[in-house]
Amino acid sequence: MGTDGLKVLVVDDEARMRKLVRDFLTVKGFYVLEAENGQNALAVLEEKYQAVTVIILDLIMPDMSGLELLEIFHKDVRYQNIPVIAMLRGINDEIECKCLEYGAWDFMRKPYDPTIVRFRVKNVIERSQMRVDDELKYRAEYDVLTGILNKSKFFYNTRNMLNIFGTEDFVFIRIDIEKFQLINSFFGMDEGDNLLKYMDFHRKIKLQDSLKSNSPTLVDLFCGSGGLSLGFIQNGFRSILANDIEQVCINTYSFNHLELSRDKAKVGDIKDISENIEKYIQEDVDIIVGGPPCQSFSTANRQTTLLKNSHI
Repeated sequence: MGTDGLKVLVVDDEARMRKLVRDFLTVKGFYVLEAENGQNALAVLEEKYQAVTVIILDLIMPDMSGLELLEIFHKDVRYQNIPVIAMLRGINDEIECKCLEYGAWDFMRKPYDPTIVRFRVKNVIERSQMRVDDELKYRAEYDVLTGILNKSKFFYNTRNMLNIFGTEDFVFIRIDIEKFQLINSFFGMDEGDNLLKYMDFHRKIKLQDSLKSNSPTLVDLFCGSGGLSLGFIQNGFRSILANDIEQVCINTYSFNHLELSRDKAKVGDIKDISENIEKYIQEDVDIIVGGPPCQSFSTANRQTTLLKNSHI
């Protein structure tokens, strides 16, 4: 991963700590911006948020705490996609959960270790880039309004399906809206889009009704947008629980997994699931799918509790 020119914003009220982090990162080619408090950080971001790649945020600061600043980041759409690494001398479960709720990507403990600082920053940048790549891939293959495969991707998948199952019989159903252009002309493009979304909503309801209740089941941990479990879903598995710490991932996952009720698409630390497993799983589980844990000091390894307490 090239780091030359990548900008890291360090928010810490201690000048000595800011210098330490700056020295750690500049030697690896990063460009470091500094802010001594929350207000300074907001001023920097107001001007340069599009250029900031990562924010390293001290949670304990006067006037405006790092947690308060993190909440502001979480609510402002301009800052929501900037990875934030939260820093504290000691992190308890309550603080960790609050940070994750407000969108923190990772944690570091003070005093800093140069190697850990560089690896934490490197890892969140790579994860951020993967999310951007996934979003671009999604937009290249799916209709943004309805979530249906676009024409080129549909043809590609159909061609592969026919090549694999060339001896099978298929029924193709084509649905068209006659003179749809008139709707756009008379009522405007926005109303035309609303009609497409309305029709797609009912398509999804019919699809959901048609899903077989006896399909094999899976639990999707660290689910991302569902890429790792896609092969299982395409082969008839039914997702009954999904978890990730990123709201955008859960939103995408829910959109593409109609069989999963919204209350079973859980944003947050896996610890909550492991401690309340009966709340989330009331049926047998055939398989557990899990991406690489990326929750830092979270209770990722407590997934063993989930295994012991569920009907798997």
